[in-house]
Amino acid sequence: MLSYTFSMREKVLIAVLVIGLVVVAWYQLIFLNIQNQIASIDTQITATQKQLTDYQKQSADQKKMRETIDEYKSKGLEPVKLPEYDNTQSLMAYLHGALAITKNYEMSFNNPVLSEEDKTVHRTGSIKYECDTYEQAREVAESIAHGHYTCQVDAMSIQVKKSRKSGDATVKHVTTLQVTFFESKPDGKEINTKEDSAKGQDLSALTQINKK
Repeated sequence: MLSYTFSMREKVLIAVLVIGLVVVAWYQLIFLNIQNQIASIDTQITATQKQLTDYQKQSADQKKMRETIDEYKSKGLEPVKLPEYDNTQSLMAYLHGALAITKNYEMSFNNPVLSEEDKTVHRTGSIKYECDTYEQAREVAESIAHGHYTCQVDAMSIQVKKSRKSGDATVKHVTTLQVTFFESKPDGKEINTKEDSAKGQDLSALTQINKK
């Protein structure tokens, strides 16, 4: 029977090979698996931290809202509830009613804009109307500013214009309002700020709606 005795050099090479195989097996089977588990845990921790931050912000917002509501109630005021987006048809119907006592009017509105600050939809526009008296002009402006739908009057002007026809002098009060109406944005509902349609997305297509 033949026998073979490994030389010292061969023994060293075999030992190095065995150690290399052990290292590769450890790296593939243990180290990479541990790293993948750590990465997965880090991802879960990040997601959990983000969720916690969102919950904390939501809780802070709700607390602030509740404090604001309590403050309003303590002053005997009831906070106004914002209508949900899209409130186009109801808003237009209300404005037509508020402007019914005017001699003529016209309205133009820009596309709706979603505010990143308070997450509400802003509808800015211009309302111009004509009345016989200053009192009527103020009455219409107040009915719009303090009406059913939350509104901010950004600018207001009343111009008195006189004309003479057939020897009779007439006076008219032309009022221009720069206004912003607000709506709430339901979660998951997209706001189309570019669509130009009279069927619900915005009021820009209703430019120059007037009564004459």
